[in-house]
Amino acid sequence: MTLSTLDWALAYQKNGFAVYPLVPGDRIPLKGSHGYKDATTDPERAKEWWGQHPAYNIGLSLVDRGILVLDIDRGHASGSDGVATIAAQYEKGMERLPDDTYIEHTPRGGLHYFLSYPKDLHITANTNLFASNGEDTGVDYNALGVPVSPSQRSGGQYKPVEGRKLAGIRAAPNWVLAAIQSQNRPNVNFGAFGRRKTWAGKLLDEMVIGAESGQRNSYLTKVAGKMFFTGADPKTVYNLLLAANEFMNEPLPDREVNTIFKSVLKREETKYAR
Repeated sequence: MTLSTLDWALAYQKNGFAVYPLVPGDRIPLKGSHGYKDATTDPERAKEWWGQHPAYNIGLSLVDRGILVLDIDRGHASGSDGVATIAAQYEKGMERLPDDTYIEHTPRGGLHYFLSYPKDLHITANTNLFASNGEDTGVDYNALGVPVSPSQRSGGQYKPVEGRKLAGIRAAPNWVLAAIQSQNRPNVNFGAFGRRKTWAGKLLDEMVIGAESGQRNSYLTKVAGKMFFTGADPKTVYNLLLAANEFMNEPLPDREVNTIFKSVLKREETKYAR
């Protein structure tokens, strides 16, 4: 029996995953929607989307799941070869990617490896993993949201590798996680800058320098207080606080940053309500 897109969407939800609609034949969100940010585990919402529009592709939200997808190109039009890139890592003695994890064939002949990672790591999405000089490596990663089976694109379809189950996602090898973290924090020499530093400049520097793992909460609390002192809008403070957290070697989970922000905001509101 052939399953409909609605059947697939409901099955993903039953496995605890939130889903969202994508443009038919593409991997982009519907016009006016917000992609993975609109993802839901509500079956009634899924029935509205795919019951009425069976041609919609399916996006799977990975946010807060501790799951990333390693996107390995094969035979890409750009000429990049992700398989060769991964093979080069094996030649360096790296352990192989787990072949018993959940894997999907992509429409253009590539592979999507679904891998788990520690939730205290802050991973989003980026391209050309393992690049040394900005070259196309054919290996990308995404921990936000990806198209999944039975979505179609470029005349092909996302399909699970035979025998693989979404419930059987294996851990990402340490060398993969190390490469992702290294890419997020490139080593750049910015040289010297002699202009006199203002109070605001010192605050910006402090936000980028970050703090050791045992001081992260107190550091972000202090930074948030200083930003509120400048008179910045709470939304601005919140977004910059998230950015400051990302600069740290070991960022806090978003939920802890949210707690810090709400605590400082409440303190500031109480202070100025007197």
